Amino acid sequence: MKIIRYLLILFYFANAQSQHFEAVYQESYILEVPEANDKIVRQLHDAHTGTLSVAGKQSLYVPNGTVEEVKQFQFTQSEKNTNAESGSVPKRSDFDESRDVSARFANTYAEFYTNFEEKQRTSRYQNQKSYIVDEPLPEIRWTVKSNKKLVGTYLCQLATATVEENEVNAWFTKEVPGPFGPGVYWGLPGLILQVEVDRMLITLKEITFDTVSREDVKAPTEGIQVSREQYDIIAFRIQQTKDATEA
Repeated sequence: MKIIRYLLILFYFANAQSQHFEAVYQESYILEVPEANDKIVRQLHDAHTGTLSVAGKQSLYVPNGTVEEVKQFQFTQSEKNTNAESGSVPKRSDFDESRDVSARFANTYAEFYTNFEEKQRTSRYQNQKSYIVDEPLPEIRWTVKSNKKLVGTYLCQLATATVEENEVNAWFTKEVPGPFGPGVYWGLPGLILQVEVDRMLITLKEITFDTVSREDVKAPTEGIQVSREQYDIIAFRIQQTKDATEA
């Protein structure tokens, strides 16, 4: 079984070498609003889009819009949606601590460059200042399920995993081979077209092929170089200060 799995990985990575495309994803918040008869209605509130650029065995995921626009994460929209049962308004804290490392702390702009051949990731976070984090590519232990559905025109299959203590549902398609995906999500035998994690939904909007060159996919370099541990401490302290200010 291990040999078969290894051969499959080699096959998909070999196909991925020829991949050059750009995929745009919509990131949205999911709000569950109680209605009559104990029914729960899921509402989607668009936050922003992100672009995944792929060239061979390298990818770069960048949020679209200005840094300030992305950092807001559309909390203003979310806070206007009143809970129909209790009359309360969703709080920022409902979103902050549950997010994965791609945006674990509020008001953080993040870019992710991944070199799949070298198994390395470079992240750039804009959190008051710009910070660069170089680290080994974290492994995601996916469990592929039999569930299938269409995302756009692509037939996708479900895979689940736990990332940063959050349960993740990802829908991938073998029609676009390679371990690519939006943000920090990767490692399936086909492009990830949709991710649901906690209260976020990330869905492919459009994809164009043969539009990206290797020169377009480079690791971000502008920022203060820190380790993962150092950045997590910095971001946590910034969040603590922000929470104290808003209390």
